[in-house]
Amino acid sequence: KTMLACHHGHLRKNDQLPILFAAQFPQVWGATTKRYAHTGHRHHVEEKEHSGITVIQHSTLAARDAYASRGGWMSERQCTAITYHDEFGQVSRVTVTPEMLA
Repeated sequence: KTMLACHHGHLRKNDQLPILFAAQFPQVWGATTKRYAHTGHRHHVEEKEHSGITVIQHSTLAARDAYASRGGWMSERQCTAITYHDEFGQVSRVTVTPEMLA
């Protein structure tokens, strides 16, 4: 009953993902009640429910480069592991930063 979807995040805004995934995977969409989409292109954390699916935009592990610095993109580097139950959806999270591994 849990749907997991992934999208790079480029060329689609997060609020456009529900209709995209519902159209691409209608059988999966119709058979599930807990739906999650993961994106990463924008390199900052954002989580929001959009018309039947929770969109989780992840941060980046990449070090800040000249392009990001000039553009003012100063997101925190981190990686989050999310555990899902096949029937009940999200059940836990663990977040790690590069500093924790030093």
